[in-house]
Amino acid sequence: MFTTKPPTRLSIVRAAYRAFDEHSPLATEPTLPGYLADMRRPFGIRLRPAPFTSGHSHGEMAEPLIEALDDGRPIDVLVLAERMHDVRPGRATATYLASRAPGAPLAFAVCDQGSAAPFTALRLLDSYARSGVCARALLLVVEQATMHYEPVTPVLLPDRHTAVALLLEAGPTTTITVRQRVGVAELDAELDSLCAGHDDPVVLRAPAGLPFTGLWWELAAGLDAWAGRRVVLADHDPTVGLLSVAAIDLGGT
Repeated sequence: MFTTKPPTRLSIVRAAYRAFDEHSPLATEPTLPGYLADMRRPFGIRLRPAPFTSGHSHGEMAEPLIEALDDGRPIDVLVLAERMHDVRPGRATATYLASRAPGAPLAFAVCDQGSAAPFTALRLLDSYARSGVCARALLLVVEQATMHYEPVTPVLLPDRHTAVALLLEAGPTTTITVRQRVGVAELDAELDSLCAGHDDPVVLRAPAGLPFTGLWWELAAGLDAWAGRRVVLADHDPTVGLLSVAAIDLGGT
């Protein structure tokens, strides 16, 4: 039996974020070099010299943030947004994290979209809420700072391991708007459109050093200070060619 809830819109109500200075013990897993060597061989990607001693597990970074936001009430949908590979690639990390969240939520990952992945995840969560299957959701944005192979195109690496968790709940007056398109030419027009009619909107762009989690780190850090205001996030990933913008009306006064 499949049970739905009334269609609604989601608002971001709480957040947790953390940087991890240490490396995960999983980074020294002896099978990791062989696994990555097998995965990269058909594509001609060069593996960096072993032994591997740095890197972090997405699951290990996200799990304490889930615990920090756990209030005992069930989560309906959990989405993991990631750009870098995990140092534990054999684990279905989103499924594992769902087992650590209250309520055994539906869980999946969004990846292979560069910095557009969290925007896509947010858009999907909004769609789930509109369809009546999600009243509470958890968005996890995770980025480890080690790449064990040479990328085929230039990639900005973060300067530290970071994770951000955003808890979303049904909110009748709060809306989230996400737009994604190919190319960057429409950035100014999109920002003007999303800011129009709002007093003193906050516009965020990814800070240096955190090309993936940075926007969401800034949003999480300012959640309380920006209560009652519209926050607009914008990012363009030249590798995948996607421009992503999001407008989030934060609750409170």
